[in-house]
Amino acid sequence: MLLTSRFGTPSCASARRTVATPTLTKLLEEAVEAVRKLPTGSQDEIARAMLQLAAQEDEPEAIDPAHLPAVLNGLAQAGGGEFASEAEVEAVFRRFDL
Repeated sequence: MLLTSRFGTPSCASARRTVATPTLTKLLEEAVEAVRKLPTGSQDEIARAMLQLAAQEDEPEAIDPAHLPAVLNGLAQAGGGEFASEAEVEAVFRRFDL
């Protein structure tokens, strides 16, 4: 129950009980500390990217209908435990200069 003062605003006591302070992972805390050292323009750019990523967290990525068969095939392979070997992955990296 949210308590209000005589002016209709939430009281400090009720606000302390109802507002939870979210915790950040250690990695995210380190990232935020690093971003604090950047110029404001860079901070804003990173903030926009973070907000965009966070907003997409609940939304599935759209799949181009032309790619859907390949995606479903890949999911079936992963579900069956079929993964590329380390040598195959390294070959792809070499092929694309990664």
